[in-house]
Amino acid sequence: MTDKDTYLTATVKGTDKAARGQANDKLAEFRAQVLKQRAASTTATIGYAIDEWERFQRLMKDLALRSRQPTIRRPANRVSNSGRARAT
Repeated sequence: MTDKDTYLTATVKGTDKAARGQANDKLAEFRAQVLKQRAASTTATIGYAIDEWERFQRLMKDLALRSRQPTIRRPANRVSNSGRARAT
């Protein structure tokens, strides 16, 4: 899906029944090639994929919980008119 588009072309000479058969054979070959490219191939097991998915889900849940926790902020010290610092 992330690769560039691939265009398959072929030229079959003639317009007779034999040429039409060759064109249909080539079309079937192209279809088989496209289907093969669409099928995902991997050496990873389904167990590994599920483990990684669960790890990712835990990470996302932890991040969501952290973002909901209130942050503790200390009040800024301001200088009053008298020149002394005071907490607000």
